[in-house]
Amino acid sequence: MGRMSVSEAHNMMVFWINPGANGRLAIVPRPRGNEWLADDLAALRREGIDILVSLLTPNEAAELGLSR
Repeated sequence: MGRMSVSEAHNMMVFWINPGANGRLAIVPRPRGNEWLADDLAALRREGIDILVSLLTPNEAAELGLSR
């Protein structure tokens, strides 16, 4: 089972998948957009996440304030 941790930014849950493996993979809810985006991304970085992949379309990302 993976390890779970909570980021300071609005209690964003980080679900680590197979944390003992050579590579690390986590599932996280989307960060808040607009004025909170930088804070949420910084919190994820502090958790050790340095690459974030999204399956949102460009229009969905813009609607949620995640397009910058």
